[in-house]
Amino acid sequence: MDREAWGGASMRYTVDDYALLVGVDRESREFVAVVREFPSLSWVAGTRVDAAAGLREVLSEVLSDMYANGEDVPAPQRTPVLNDLQPA
Repeated sequence: MDREAWGGASMRYTVDDYALLVGVDRESREFVAVVREFPSLSWVAGTRVDAAAGLREVLSEVLSDMYANGEDVPAPQRTPVLNDLQPA
């Protein structure tokens, strides 16, 4: 989905627009947070909350830098949330 379809040409995405995924690394048993649209970004921490918080901070800085430099920012992928799910 491009920026126009998501919310207009002047829309600036924020960290809250992206779905962070957090899982456990099988070897280290630490939590790893990632975001699909930025495959080179991740954050490892001892707790799920700390992994997500660390990645949110880094992603916020990356987005700020990209906007400041006039770079194309990847559009957030639409992922279902509980309110989007329909009863079976």
